[in-house]
Amino acid sequence: MGITHYTVYETSSGKILRGVGVRSIEELTSSISEQESYIEGEYFNYEKVIDGVAVPFNNALDIEEAKNRSIRERAFFRSDWTQGIDSPLSDSKKVEWATYRQALRDITSHSNWPNLEDEDWPTEPS
Repeated sequence: MGITHYTVYETSSGKILRGVGVRSIEELTSSISEQESYIEGEYFNYEKVIDGVAVPFNNALDIEEAKNRSIRERAFFRSDWTQGIDSPLSDSKKVEWATYRQALRDITSHSNWPNLEDEDWPTEPS
């Protein structure tokens, strides 16, 4: 089992406190206090977390854009394993995943960006 990265933040203020890499969610939850919450992903250069979305220091990004960038970042983290040399996937499956990941990169060019509907997002390969 690989390591998953999380950002721990203060629940009341949203202030980002630290990043944590753990092998299980139990390991994570046992390492945080009752005043702390977490989101999946690494958000070192972000100001705070609002409603489960990391908000960058650059306040030019609105909340909807920050939310969608966070969703995209989590999708990248969840699919990183598909592109590794040691991935158990066939070459054709790796291509499917690479195509999906490219669509994630291109999502900011979508005509509805940043106000995306569920159907605007690329479909993760099976």
